[in-house]
Amino acid sequence: MVSIIDSIVLRLAAESGDLLDIIKKHSVYEKELDNEILIDSLLRIRMRLTQLYTIWGISRAEAEHANIEKLGERYSSGSYSNNQAQTRADKLGGKADNNIS
Repeated sequence: MVSIIDSIVLRLAAESGDLLDIIKKHSVYEKELDNEILIDSLLRIRMRLTQLYTIWGISRAEAEHANIEKLGERYSSGSYSNNQAQTRADKLGGKADNNIS
């Protein structure tokens, strides 16, 4: 049985795939980017994320703040470097990790 969360996440994946297709047509096939379709796609993705935030009782601001904190620890120099990206100081012990997060 598919839960509400499963359903939302599956829809989010589908919406993200639609966005990827829109960008692919623009980037690869050099088709004109249709802002109306792009905006609709982004709004549908945002709606799915908002549904998940609501279910889990977190705000978008909380999620963004947590990400800023994580990246601040990871990139302590204040800018991206391959070394810091691979060392991932925000992870336990700062050991290199092959998982993207």
